[in-house]
Amino acid sequence: MKAVFFLIIAISTIYSQNYSVYVLGLHAADVVQEKKAAGLIEYRTQNRGFFDLIWPASNYYAAKYDTLDFTFINYEKKIKQGTEKNAISGKLNTDGYLIYDEKLEVKISDRTHNILTLLAMVQNRNRKFLDGVWHNYEHDAMIGRARFLFNDSVNVWYQNDSILCDHYRFDITIEDSSKRIKSPDYFMNNLVNDNIVRELWVSKGAPKNIIKASIKFGYFAVTARIRSEQ
Repeated sequence: MKAVFFLIIAISTIYSQNYSVYVLGLHAADVVQEKKAAGLIEYRTQNRGFFDLIWPASNYYAAKYDTLDFTFINYEKKIKQGTEKNAISGKLNTDGYLIYDEKLEVKISDRTHNILTLLAMVQNRNRKFLDGVWHNYEHDAMIGRARFLFNDSVNVWYQNDSILCDHYRFDITIEDSSKRIKSPDYFMNNLVNDNIVRELWVSKGAPKNIIKASIKFGYFAVTARIRSEQ
């Protein structure tokens, strides 16, 4: 009986969302997001179809964060892209330094976020809290700022229906890249490109989900759409 009880508790504290990623309209990858009540968010990505044939990739990202303000505590990623493999991890110490792989020290400001903790935040806070507020930001040992900028509220097609979403532009500004960690991670390397437009569509009602996300570079676009909930 105790085993059943603890299984129910475990299931209730894990919230999973599945996404399909499209490049120029072609199904390129699947992404699974898991949020846990203990302040942990994880992403697993897997290339699909033609993209998996020419460039197989299977990546994992995770961040532990403060559940009150979503500032991050530690971060890790494991990258498998083609023949390249890479793994890094970083942990915040009591002196305000982010220590990567027990050797690279990066001084960060109080209340700093990374991409994963901000994605957790946007799924938990309303527009009045989010709109236009700049946050201290860290990205693979680079330091900068990031914000969600509200554009409009629109209906987005979801599970044979449309759902009202808040549409944000997601701005990232890197101010210090002197300690940037070199990695084969194509997505994270390009996410902070100055010429990229990042957008999110987040459902207004609870539970707040990222229904759609896109990254645009000129005429080139990558779009992720939620596929199902568990």
